[in-house]
Amino acid sequence: IPTEIGLATKLTNLEIFKTDIEGSIPSEIGTMSSISFLRVSNNKLVGSIPTTIPPSLQSLSVEVNKLTGPLPSELFTPKIEFISARSNSISGSIPTEIGLATKLTNLEIFKTDIEGSIPSEIGTMSSISFLRVSNNKLVGSIPTTIPPSLQSLSVEVNKLTGPLPSELFTPKIEFISARSNSISGSIPTEIGL
Repeated sequence: IPTEIGLATKLTNLEIFKTDIEGSIPSEIGTMSSISFLRVSNNKLVGSIPTTIPPSLQSLSVEVNKLTGPLPSELFTPKIEFISARSNSISGSIPTEIGLATKLTNLEIFKTDIEGSIPSEIGTMSSISFLRVSNNKLVGSIPTTIPPSLQSLSVEVNKLTGPLPSELFTPKIEFISARSNSISGSIPTEIGL
Protein backbone atom coordinates (compact mmCIF):
# COMPACT_ATOMS: atom_id res chain seq x y z
CA ILE A 1 0.00 0.00 0.00
CA PRO A 2 1.72 3.24 -1.09
CA THR A 3 2.56 5.82 1.58
CA GLU A 4 0.94 8.38 -0.73
CA ILE A 5 -2.37 7.03 0.59
CA GLY A 6 -2.13 9.86 3.11
CA LEU A 7 -2.66 12.40 0.33
CA ALA A 8 -6.20 11.09 -0.28
CA THR A 9 -7.83 13.45 2.20
CA LYS A 10 -11.27 13.20 0.56
CA LEU A 11 -11.33 9.40 0.28
CA THR A 12 -14.20 7.99 2.36
CA ASN A 13 -14.18 4.29 1.42
CA LEU A 14 -11.20 2.08 0.58
CA GLU A 15 -11.58 -1.63 -0.11
CA ILE A 16 -8.50 -3.68 -0.97
CA PHE A 17 -9.31 -7.25 0.02
CA LYS A 18 -8.73 -10.74 -1.32
CA THR A 19 -5.56 -9.65 -3.14
CA ASP A 20 -1.84 -10.43 -2.97
CA ILE A 21 -1.06 -7.03 -1.40
CA GLU A 22 1.79 -7.35 1.09
CA GLY A 23 3.95 -5.08 3.22
CA SER A 24 2.53 -3.06 6.09
CA ILE A 25 -0.39 -0.70 6.59
CA PRO A 26 1.28 2.73 6.25
CA SER A 27 1.06 5.11 9.19
CA GLU A 28 0.10 7.78 6.66
CA ILE A 29 -3.51 6.57 6.93
CA GLY A 30 -3.64 9.01 9.86
CA THR A 31 -3.81 11.95 7.45
CA MET A 32 -6.80 10.54 5.55
CA SER A 33 -9.16 13.00 7.22
CA SER A 34 -12.36 11.78 5.50
CA ILE A 35 -11.93 8.00 5.60
CA SER A 36 -14.90 6.16 7.12
CA PHE A 37 -14.57 2.59 5.82
CA LEU A 38 -11.19 0.88 5.49
CA ARG A 39 -11.16 -2.77 4.43
CA VAL A 40 -7.78 -4.38 3.78
CA SER A 41 -8.67 -7.95 4.74
CA ASN A 42 -7.66 -11.30 3.22
CA ASN A 43 -4.28 -10.10 2.00
CA LYS A 44 -0.66 -10.76 2.96
CA LEU A 45 -0.15 -7.69 5.16
CA VAL A 46 2.50 -7.82 7.90
CA GLY A 47 3.60 -5.52 10.69
CA SER A 48 1.26 -3.93 13.20
CA ILE A 49 -1.93 -1.89 12.97
CA PRO A 50 -0.79 1.76 12.97
CA THR A 51 -1.53 3.92 16.00
CA THR A 52 -2.28 6.81 13.63
CA ILE A 53 -6.03 6.12 13.42
CA PRO A 54 -8.00 8.80 11.54
CA PRO A 55 -10.69 10.30 13.82
CA SER A 56 -13.24 9.91 11.00
CA LEU A 57 -12.86 6.09 10.85
CA GLN A 58 -16.08 4.16 11.45
CA SER A 59 -15.22 0.70 10.15
CA LEU A 60 -11.91 -1.19 10.07
CA SER A 61 -11.50 -4.66 8.58
CA VAL A 62 -7.98 -6.11 8.70
CA GLU A 63 -8.91 -9.78 9.16
CA VAL A 64 -7.04 -12.71 7.59
CA ASN A 65 -3.59 -11.18 7.20
CA LYS A 66 -0.26 -11.77 8.93
CA LEU A 67 -0.43 -8.78 11.27
CA THR A 68 1.48 -8.81 14.56
CA GLY A 69 1.91 -6.44 17.48
CA PRO A 70 -0.76 -5.06 19.80
CA LEU A 71 -4.27 -3.87 19.14
CA PRO A 72 -3.75 -0.07 19.36
CA SER A 73 -5.73 1.73 22.04
CA GLU A 74 -6.12 4.62 19.56
CA LEU A 75 -8.51 2.42 17.57
CA PHE A 76 -11.24 2.70 20.19
CA THR A 77 -12.70 6.12 19.44
CA PRO A 78 -16.23 7.42 20.06
CA LYS A 79 -16.81 7.23 16.27
CA ILE A 80 -15.75 3.64 15.50
CA GLU A 81 -18.66 1.27 14.77
CA PHE A 82 -17.07 -1.93 13.43
CA ILE A 83 -13.70 -3.65 13.98
CA SER A 84 -12.60 -7.01 12.63
CA ALA A 85 -9.02 -8.08 13.26
CA ARG A 86 -9.57 -11.83 13.38
CA SER A 87 -7.17 -14.46 12.00
CA ASN A 88 -3.94 -12.55 12.57
CA SER A 89 -1.03 -12.94 14.98
CA ILE A 90 -1.98 -9.84 16.97
CA SER A 91 -0.68 -10.05 20.54
CA GLY A 92 -0.83 -8.09 23.78
CA SER A 93 -4.05 -7.44 25.64
CA ILE A 94 -7.40 -5.83 24.86
CA PRO A 95 -6.95 -2.13 25.75
CA THR A 96 -9.07 -0.69 28.55
CA GLU A 97 -9.79 2.19 26.15
CA ILE A 98 -12.30 -0.20 24.55
CA GLY A 99 -14.84 1.46 26.84
CA LEU A 100 -14.53 4.71 24.87
CA ALA A 101 -15.99 3.04 21.77
CA THR A 102 -19.60 3.87 22.62
CA LYS A 103 -20.79 3.50 18.98
CA LEU A 104 -19.03 0.19 18.35
CA THR A 105 -21.64 -2.45 17.45
CA ASN A 106 -19.44 -5.32 16.25
CA LEU A 107 -16.01 -6.38 17.53
CA GLU A 108 -14.28 -9.46 16.14
CA ILE A 109 -10.89 -10.36 17.60
CA PHE A 110 -10.66 -14.13 17.31
CA LYS A 111 -8.01 -16.58 16.17
CA THR A 112 -5.23 -14.26 17.37
CA ASP A 113 -2.54 -14.31 20.07
CA ILE A 114 -4.38 -11.78 22.28
CA GLU A 115 -3.92 -12.52 25.97
CA GLY A 116 -4.72 -10.92 29.31
CA SER A 117 -8.27 -10.48 30.54
CA ILE A 118 -11.49 -9.13 29.06
CA PRO A 119 -11.57 -5.57 30.46
CA SER A 120 -14.51 -4.59 32.65
CA GLU A 121 -14.69 -1.40 30.59
CA ILE A 122 -16.79 -3.33 28.04
CA GLY A 123 -19.67 -2.28 30.29
CA THR A 124 -19.54 1.28 28.92
CA MET A 125 -19.79 0.13 25.29
CA SER A 126 -23.41 1.23 25.03
CA SER A 127 -23.95 0.11 21.40
CA ILE A 128 -22.14 -3.25 21.28
CA SER A 129 -24.27 -6.07 19.86
CA PHE A 130 -21.74 -8.69 18.74
CA LEU A 131 -18.58 -9.39 20.73
CA ARG A 132 -16.40 -12.26 19.52
CA VAL A 133 -13.09 -12.79 21.31
CA SER A 134 -12.80 -16.56 20.87
CA ASN A 135 -9.78 -18.74 20.06
CA ASN A 136 -7.30 -16.50 21.84
CA LYS A 137 -5.25 -16.78 25.04
CA LEU A 138 -7.55 -14.81 27.32
CA VAL A 139 -7.43 -15.47 31.07
CA GLY A 140 -9.40 -14.30 34.09
CA SER A 141 -13.17 -14.29 34.33
CA ILE A 142 -15.95 -12.98 32.13
CA PRO A 143 -16.71 -9.47 33.47
CA THR A 144 -19.96 -8.85 35.29
CA THR A 145 -20.20 -5.48 33.53
CA ILE A 146 -22.26 -6.74 30.59
CA PRO A 147 -23.55 -4.01 28.26
CA PRO A 148 -27.36 -4.12 28.04
CA SER A 149 -27.13 -3.87 24.23
CA LEU A 150 -25.20 -7.16 23.90
CA GLN A 151 -26.92 -9.78 21.72
CA SER A 152 -24.07 -12.21 20.97
CA LEU A 153 -21.02 -13.18 23.04
CA SER A 154 -18.38 -15.64 21.85
CA VAL A 155 -15.53 -16.34 24.29
CA GLU A 156 -14.91 -19.99 23.43
CA VAL A 157 -11.46 -21.63 23.28
CA ASN A 158 -9.62 -19.42 25.75
CA LYS A 159 -8.25 -19.95 29.27
CA LEU A 160 -11.07 -18.22 31.13
CA THR A 161 -11.87 -19.17 34.72
CA GLY A 162 -14.42 -18.15 37.34
CA PRO A 163 -18.19 -18.31 37.13
CA LEU A 164 -20.58 -17.59 34.30
CA PRO A 165 -21.90 -14.17 35.39
CA SER A 166 -25.63 -13.95 36.02
CA GLU A 167 -25.53 -10.46 34.45
CA LEU A 168 -24.99 -12.13 31.08
CA PHE A 169 -28.56 -13.40 30.93
CA THR A 170 -30.48 -10.33 29.81
CA PRO A 171 -33.70 -10.11 27.79
CA LYS A 172 -31.62 -8.97 24.79
CA ILE A 173 -29.00 -11.75 24.66
CA GLU A 174 -29.48 -14.18 21.75
CA PHE A 175 -26.24 -16.17 21.57
CA ILE A 176 -23.59 -17.23 24.10
CA SER A 177 -20.65 -19.55 23.47
CA ALA A 178 -18.21 -20.11 26.33
CA ARG A 179 -17.07 -23.65 25.54
CA SER A 180 -13.50 -24.93 25.92
CA ASN A 181 -12.59 -22.80 28.95
CA SER A 182 -12.06 -23.55 32.64
CA ILE A 183 -15.23 -21.75 33.73
CA SER A 184 -16.55 -23.05 37.07
CA GLY A 185 -19.50 -22.58 39.39
CA SER A 186 -23.12 -23.27 38.53
CA ILE A 187 -25.46 -22.16 35.77
CA PRO A 188 -27.17 -19.01 37.09
CA THR A 189 -30.92 -19.18 37.71
CA GLU A 190 -31.14 -15.90 35.79
CA ILE A 191 -30.86 -18.00 32.62
CA GLY A 192 -34.66 -18.12 32.75
CA LEU A 193 -34.95 -14.37 32.27
